[in-house]
Amino acid sequence: MGFWREKNGEDRHKYGGGKVMLDKNSVEEYLKFTYAESVDERKFILVELSKTDKSRFNEIENAEVEFQNESREAMYWDNNRKKLL
Repeated sequence: MGFWREKNGEDRHKYGGGKVMLDKNSVEEYLKFTYAESVDERKFILVELSKTDKSRFNEIENAEVEFQNESREAMYWDNNRKKLL
């Protein structure tokens, strides 16, 4: 499925605002799913999504941290993270 819907059938989170982005490649599938004849341009903006390079995520997640916050607050948070959450 090339689009996202809330459990209540709406296209947006209850606190969301603005237009919903819909991938141009998913329009036909979305219209079938919603039994609509066309996309309401007052509620949607059509976008063209590019392919995601999944290897970039691995690089970002495994990169060395350049800045280490050594303040008291940071040490307190690091030492008590499990207790605080």
